[in-house]
This record gives sequence, C-alpha cells and structure tokens, in this order.
Amino acid sequence: MGTNAKNKDSFLKQGLRMPVLFAGAAALVICLVLVFVSTNFLINRGGDNDPSGVAGRRAPQGNVETLPGPDESRAEELHGVAVKSPTQSVAEELHGVVEVLAADEEWQAIGPGSVLEAGTRLRTGALSSATLAFYDGSRVVVGPQSELTLDQIQAGRRNVERIVVMTQFSGESQHDVAHSTHTGSRYEVHTAAATGAAKGTKFTVTINASQGAMFQVNEGQVAVTGSETTVLVESGQTTVVNLEEPPAEPAFFFTGQGAVTLTGSTWVVAGQVLTTHTGTVIVGDPQVGDEVFFQGRLQADDTRLVDLIVLLKRSAANRFSLTGIVEDIADGFWTVNGQLIAVTDVTLVDTGIVEDDLVEVEGLIMDDGTLQAETIRRLEKAPGLPFDFTGVVQTMGPEAWVISDITVAITGTTVISGSFESNDMVRVTGWILESGVWLAERIQSVPDETREFEFTGAIESMAPWIVAGVSFETRDWTVIEAGLVISDQVRVKGQVMSDGTWVASEISRLEDLTQVRIVLVGVVTGMDPWVVSGVTLTVDGDTLISRKVVLGMLVRVEIQVLDDGTWKVIRIDPLGKFELPGSCQEVTAVVQSVSGNKVQLEGWPALTLGEDVQVAGELKPNSVVLVQICYDEEGNPQIVYIYIILEPEVVEPPDGGGLPGENVEICHKPNSKNPHTIVVSQSALPGHLGHGDSLGPCP
Repeated sequence: MGTNAKNKDSFLKQGLRMPVLFAGAAALVICLVLVFVSTNFLINRGGDNDPSGVAGRRAPQGNVETLPGPDESRAEELHGVAVKSPTQSVAEELHGVVEVLAADEEWQAIGPGSVLEAGTRLRTGALSSATLAFYDGSRVVVGPQSELTLDQIQAGRRNVERIVVMTQFSGESQHDVAHSTHTGSRYEVHTAAATGAAKGTKFTVTINASQGAMFQVNEGQVAVTGSETTVLVESGQTTVVNLEEPPAEPAFFFTGQGAVTLTGSTWVVAGQVLTTHTGTVIVGDPQVGDEVFFQGRLQADDTRLVDLIVLLKRSAANRFSLTGIVEDIADGFWTVNGQLIAVTDVTLVDTGIVEDDLVEVEGLIMDDGTLQAETIRRLEKAPGLPFDFTGVVQTMGPEAWVISDITVAITGTTVISGSFESNDMVRVTGWILESGVWLAERIQSVPDETREFEFTGAIESMAPWIVAGVSFETRDWTVIEAGLVISDQVRVKGQVMSDGTWVASEISRLEDLTQVRIVLVGVVTGMDPWVVSGVTLTVDGDTLISRKVVLGMLVRVEIQVLDDGTWKVIRIDPLGKFELPGSCQEVTAVVQSVSGNKVQLEGWPALTLGEDVQVAGELKPNSVVLVQICYDEEGNPQIVYIYIILEPEVVEPPDGGGLPGENVEICHKPNSKNPHTIVVSQSALPGHLGHGDSLGPCP
C-alpha cells in the first residue's frame, strides 16, 4: 500500500511535469493550499451551502462532454450529478481555472459536467477548486494550486468491489468516501511520502513544500503508511509524514476563529494561546483586532501548535474611509480635507487625479495613528457604482476578460499594468454600469496574500445573497446592516477564500458617495464636552461611542460633514495596539499660543520645541497642525515634528455686520466644481472657512 523507496524517484519525476508557473513557486503553493481547509471543511462551507458559482456568473470554458440530468440513484440524489459508469468521474462543481493534461501534453480547461476517466491528470489554479463525483457517491474536492492523477476508477456501489486510487503531487484534496461493504474495496491517496487508505470516511490530504504530507481525518479512520510503517488516524486526529520517514504519532487537531489580541511567536486568538513554528502559514497579514481562522495540533504537553492562521475580517477600528477634496499631492503624502494621507507604492490610485478632485480614500490606521491609503478613487463623473476584487485570470479577449467567473469589459481606457496570462492572480477595479456591465478601469498584479473584494449594487436575493448579479456567502461574523430589503443599494466588502469563494465581512446600505466624510485619529483629552487632540466634537444620541474609550486613549473618530458645513460625529472607537510609554503618535490639534520654544496646543499641556524639532510652515496661533509626539520612558511627551495643515484667515464680516448669534451668507464649496450659496450661523463660520468656503455669496 505504501510508496516504497524504489518508486519514489519515478514519482518525483512525474511531479516535474508541472509547468514552471507551479514548480517555481513551491513556497507560494503551500501558503495558498492550506487555506483550503479553512474555507471548505472548517468554516461552515461543506455541502450544505449553496453551490452556486463564485460570483453568480460562469463563462463557458471550451467544448466539453456534458452529461444528461441525474437519475434516481441515491448517490446522484446526494450529489446532484449523474455519473453513468463506475469507471468514470464527473466534474460536479468548478471554480476558477481547472485543467486536464491532454494527449498532446497541453493543458486544457474543462467545465462542469466533464467526464474524467482513469489516467486523467488534473490541476487547479490560484483561487480555484474542482469537485469530482464518483459512481458510488464518493467525491473529492481538489483545492487551489493542486495537482493529482486518477490512477484507477472502478467505483462499484454497495456490495460491489470499489477501487479508487489517485496520486497527489501538490496542494490539497478533501475526500468524502462512501461506505462499502465489500472486503476487497480500496480508496487510496498516494503521495511521495505516504499513502492514505480508507473505506468510508472524510479526510484531507495536504502536500507541503518539501513533498511531505499531512493527513487529517474528520470522520472515520484512515490508515497512513510510510517507510513501511502504518499508523491508524482516528476521527479528529492528524499525522504528518516527511519524505523517507515513518508517519508521526497521530495527534488531535483543533480549529477555531476569533479576534487577535497578540501576535508574534505566540498568538492569542479568542483567548486561546497558540504557538507558531517554522511551518506555520499565516495568510493575509492579520493584525491585533482582526478576525482570523486558525488550525493546529494539540501536543502531548497540551501546547497548541498552530499550523494555519487566516485573515477573515479586518478590524474596523484599525481601518478608515473618508471622502473629500484633494488639497495637496506630494511625494509620499496627500492632503484630503485637511487629513494627511500616506501614499505608498502599493496604494491603488485612479489615474488622472489632480488637486480639487473629489475622492474616496480607504486604508489602514497604523500603530502610530498614520492614515495609510490602500485605495484612492475619484468620485466625480463616475460612470457607475465602483467595484474592486481579486481573482484569477481564466480567459483574455480584446473586449472582455473572465476573472474568477466574472466577465469584465475591456475598453481603450482600461489600464492593464503588466503582462498577464491564464492562471495569474490580479486585482481589478472599475465600475458597474447601469446596464449591468462590469467595466474594468484597471487590472494589475497583486501580492498573493491580497484577497479582498468590494463592490456596490442592488440586492437581488438574500437567501442566497446576490448583489449586482454576484453570489457570495456570509458567516456568523458577517456584519449586516439592519433593515435591508430586496432592491436596496448596498456596499459589500469581504475576503476571497483560497478556493475562490467570496465571503462577505460587511453588507451596508450605500451612502451618498459624494458626501464628505472625515476620519480623525487622536487622543481623548476631554469627554464633557468631547475633545480629541484639541478638536471639540459635538456628539448626540445617534453617535456610537465604544464603552472602552477612556481619557488619554488613542481613538478613531468618524465624522460626516453635512451640507451646512457642520460636523456630525458618527462613531468613536478605540484604536488598538497603542501604548503610551515609549510610543509615538500623530495628532491633529489647534495652536492656542506660541512663545519662544513653547507651544500650547488646545487640550494639551505646554510643550517644548527642542532644537531637533522639524516645523513645516509658519507656526502661529489658530493654525491647525499635525504633530508627531513621542513619549519617553517616564511618559513625558516630546514633539518630533509639526506639519501645518491649515492657517485660517481672519475675515471681518462685510459692512460691519455679523454680530454674535446672527446668520451670515457664505459660498459653500463641498466640491470645488459645484459651489453654492448657503446661510450659516456665526458659530459655524470658522469651520466653513477652515474647509475652504468663503464669506459672501458665490460669484
């Protein structure tokens, strides 16, 4: 049953038939394939979920032999596909790129319903998967970036001998084996390191970068043989087998999900202490506060050795989204609505954005409070509703590409950054037009751990969820705004799982994209009234304030700028991973006075300007500034630099008018290309002038 020493060389030579795309990225393969466990077996996907396409649309994938509808047999009723012969397997469900090796040694794409026979070699691309059904009701789910051959297929039912043998070269496969009463029945999965044999069970086989194998049993028993040693792996257990070594003693595995409270060599997730090792795979760069899935093995001393950590959902407290006018574009930093935004080489920026454009900025709030942009999108003259997703290229044509089952239109204005081919992973941004066409604005390569999506559109169904023609799944942790109904316009955000499944993390009613929003990051210096980094905030019964917020805490404040220029505070949340002593932060504040080397910021004690302090601009009273403050070991604040954001002009009311309490007429400029005259109170005037409005009616 096991793979003996003399045929291992032959086995590995067969594996070398994989194309350079796979062989040259062995480490990447492992980082991707292990995630498949979490997305299918262990995050409530299974066979009970809706098996519709990843994104609600599946393009034809070449000429394939398809079968008629299912017959009345129990196996076909269970799996929804007709397998007409015990010597065949049928491709029941496919996502992304799935190919078989043809007689001419060329890889060819297949589609749902394709008939596979013994000797077929099959592979999947990134964000892809294939479910194969057998005549006896057994089936195997081939995970992303995986490859195997179907060596023998004689899937007799019930008391008829069943022999299904396959060889797995890379990636992951999940097996649901139908029970057989025949004593000669075999269901085997061969790898370079070992062989797993079962009669009626559910188990997973994962190949690592060094061709070692992990066998994990979810139900029943699997006999794992390697180096002439056999171990029996029971339900809930796993074993690891390295090349030319016997299988490790089976250990119980564990899985879970929850919020991250500690990272490093030791992680704490949902209160569980997890110990990492050199083979631990971490997908998505999770940070403290993020929601993750984890999987590992329980050691003899009760240590929880974690093998896999997958980002499920970003912490809202560590993210920001704001809409406003671009005031300045500099190398490495933009200013939008007075907010300094860090822009990096990986920030996705719409082409042609200039100063005075209205934009939407989304990104991460770093540990020091810096707002680092992930995307900057122009909102003026938008041809439709925006979308942004990561997927695998399936087909490319002059007028349309198919990416993870979604057809996107290509025009002369589409920016394609790089040279791509089938099976490449890309990030696509664009617009969903009124006609329903997904118009690609930009296609570019992405880091392999980047698997997020975001799009907007009308709700077409809520069971299952379909928005703008796109199907996706939800989980217990998906945040769904209350009161949503069919036809509502919504924004959907989430993660693309490694098998191509889209899982929403948030579904919210779509706001007016042109409405100005501000994110303020700073320290709470007052709570009655609320003062954050020198800015006084008016809160009301609608403001969501976390109970965890206390004086001196670094917080994230989400603000909506109303049409009359006043600020409506939407929510105040603590910002994770901030410790006062020995740390630094950036705060926005108003200068009250400057005297010699002393500066008084509103809501702060007088601070000393040391000789090394960098001041960008003229520092004077009433200036709005961005200040980096670091704390020494005793907790004393020290200014590192001051950046002048705004120097408001002192404007006298015309004709000597404008007594306290009177209203004044101003030219309101929420969009520099659409100013209009409004009347505001004297108390609201400074805020308007500070955001670029001018006194008096618009010309």
